[in-house]
Amino acid sequence: MKLSRLVKLFETFVPSSFAESFDNVGLICGDPGQNIRRILVAVDLTPAVLAEARKHRTQMVLTHHPPIFQKISRLINRPSQAGLIYQAIGANIALYAMHTNLDAIEGGTNNVLADILGITADLRPVRLSRTGSNYKLVVFVPVESVDPLSEALFAAGAGRIGHQHRYRECSFASGGVGTFHGDESTSPALGRPGRREYVQELRLETIVPARDLPAVLSALRTAHPYEEPAYDLIPLEPFDDRVGMGRVGKLTRAVTAATLLKRIKAGLAIKSLRLIGSDKPKVSIAAVVAGSLSDLMPDVISSGAEFLLTGEIKHHDALLAAQNNLTVAAVGHWSSERPGLVQLVRQLNAALKTTEVILSTADSDPITIR
Repeated sequence: MKLSRLVKLFETFVPSSFAESFDNVGLICGDPGQNIRRILVAVDLTPAVLAEARKHRTQMVLTHHPPIFQKISRLINRPSQAGLIYQAIGANIALYAMHTNLDAIEGGTNNVLADILGITADLRPVRLSRTGSNYKLVVFVPVESVDPLSEALFAAGAGRIGHQHRYRECSFASGGVGTFHGDESTSPALGRPGRREYVQELRLETIVPARDLPAVLSALRTAHPYEEPAYDLIPLEPFDDRVGMGRVGKLTRAVTAATLLKRIKAGLAIKSLRLIGSDKPKVSIAAVVAGSLSDLMPDVISSGAEFLLTGEIKHHDALLAAQNNLTVAAVGHWSSERPGLVQLVRQLNAALKTTEVILSTADSDPITIR
């Protein structure tokens, strides 16, 4: 599959617009015309992962953490992140990142952790994420022209809603009467110049992502029968109550904190973790935040969670958790994110027919506890 087509498919699965503003996701480097037959998936781009990619003759490495996160001014082949990128380019290996957008999507990294804890009811993000700019397009069109115009708008990218665009060609139409009065220089598609005309029209409404707006408006002007079609563009708030950082919800049934710790160790295949707070005899509401807790502690506390599973937590957040009677299990950054990639590999292999996706075995936690 061509890299350009693969990137479009990735955008459908895990939109880059769902990433946090500080992030650097999507295609990092690569030739859009390159044919991708095999993809290696890992948390990080490391020398071991790059060597594994060469061994398996993969044309792409897909990582959770962006290979370029901080500013890189020079690409020189030496032991550094810039050196790894230089080597990947030299080996004709494309680099792609799914980071906070993979954490944020419904069914992503945080949902995997929620499944491990057994959160099954009232599951929602700890904090909502912006999901990219969208517009509502409202256009007025004669009844007999609504079908060809709709088809042109849908083909250009309008009318797609839901995760992975599972619903397409979505619109709403309501009827009414439109009027216009063209002067003698006009050439109206209906009626004649120099007098007021009355036309049975439909008000057609549909959703348009900001990135597709130029193509959709071009299609509108081409397919609309009017010389000067009337339309409105209404900006929409870019939030979806299913997309965001972390997850919180109710457990299938109340259990002890000790039971949750057993589930975590078994589900993540780890022997130890860092524990903050008490071993509660009863936990009904739990939260998860993959990777770094960052600045989400106030959101977790206000959510009503009694237990939190996360990757890593700062000292002062640990103090805040203890003060608010919140038990926290910090399992390590890498360990909290790796399970999401296991699921991603399965999903991509099911969707891709000509490209193989494999999970890295060289990918490992850089921190060990002895």
